[in-house]
Amino acid sequence: MAMALSFLPLATFHHDAKAEPISQSPWEHSFWQKSSPAMRAYACRYAWRAPQWCESIAADRRLYAVEEAEMFGPQITADDVRWLRLLESGDPQSLDDEDVAFIHNRAEANADPQAMEILGYLYSQGLGVKQDYGEAYIWYGRAYLSGESHVQENMDIVWSLLNQTDQVRAREIAQQYNLPEVK
Repeated sequence: MAMALSFLPLATFHHDAKAEPISQSPWEHSFWQKSSPAMRAYACRYAWRAPQWCESIAADRRLYAVEEAEMFGPQITADDVRWLRLLESGDPQSLDDEDVAFIHNRAEANADPQAMEILGYLYSQGLGVKQDYGEAYIWYGRAYLSGESHVQENMDIVWSLLNQTDQVRAREIAQQYNLPEVK
């Protein structure tokens, strides 16, 4: 027979009378007063009912001229939402020109290594763009330089598919940016 779990009200647990009294909201507990500014800011921003001490954080933020983004982190933009949706549900075989332009822009303007890697893949497969192993190598290389070291295997594969002229161009680019030795 399965037993359903339930949460007991806070007052039913044993409580030391000498300790801090149990308040109605766990956010009011002194633990939060002693936590880091980032944790307190998070609690103030996302608590169902903000604790009273949030007023002091707002005052401190104004006193020290801390921007909201510094306190709470950057806000997600409409482009970020579109990017996440594209990554979640995007099928590389059904990308339209607008999607490819968006990925290009993300790679160029935002220097997004993930977008660079995706462009490398798109160019290597000819999905949404004309197949171009030279461009694929360049985009994989830029992703590599941006910290995506796992793309080196893809770079090696694309290198083997380059014609002689593209290999010369790719070698120059590799030397210019200190990319790993071409195999």
